[in-house]
Amino acid sequence: MKSMYQIESWANSNYPKWLNFVRIALGLVIFFKGFVYVRDTEALMLILRNTEAGMATIGMVHFIAFAHIFGGIFIALGLGTRIAVLIQLPILLGAVLFVNVSKGFFAVNSELSFSLAVLVFLFIFLIYGSGKISLQQYILNLREKQQYS
Repeated sequence: MKSMYQIESWANSNYPKWLNFVRIALGLVIFFKGFVYVRDTEALMLILRNTEAGMATIGMVHFIAFAHIFGGIFIALGLGTRIAVLIQLPILLGAVLFVNVSKGFFAVNSELSFSLAVLVFLFIFLIYGSGKISLQQYILNLREKQQYS
């Protein structure tokens, strides 16, 4: 547990400001991808049917869509970013390892590069967290002000 606090302390002191905008953009991309899946669940079901998930496909479709919507909002706002990222990681790992690999790495219209980029950024924000420009930091600052007043 002590090492987790050390990582968080290091990440907070070494957090570049431009990374906040990347976090916001990543959250919005994930949110809109979830919104697309809600609007067109058949497209996601077709993708997942190829993974041989069987009857679990319907549940996975709903979980992925809503996890992307809510996780994207939380990541963009910077509220519980690490938890939201942890929820997104299995989805993106599945997208990279099962969905894109079954299509082939060099297939036409493959989303492998997009999925890999999102996965890399998720790992970055798992380490760095929300940053200074976030709702979480704003709430912490309010608590400090109330504590000292």
